[in-house]
Amino acid sequence: RCSRDWSSDVCSSDLCVAAQSRTPSVAAVYSQRHRGVSAEQALTDVCAVLPNASPNPALRQAVHRQDLLQQAESAS
Repeated sequence: RCSRDWSSDVCSSDLCVAAQSRTPSVAAVYSQRHRGVSAEQALTDVCAVLPNASPNPALRQAVHRQDLLQQAESAS
C-alpha cells in the first residue's frame, strides 16, 4: 500500500495496529532528525521497510513540516 500518491484520507485503528500510518510517520521523522534526510527520502526509506505503510494526510504533512523546522534550525 505504500505509494507516492498518498491522497487517501482513510485512517482507522487497524492502520495503527498494523504499523501503516502513525508508526511509519514517527519513523520518518526520526530518520529526518537523526540521519538528516528530507521528508521524501525518509518516507521512501520507511516504505521500503514497511511496504504496507500508508501515513494519513495529517501525519504526512507533519513529516514535511519537519523539513521546515530543520531548515530553520540550520539557518540560526
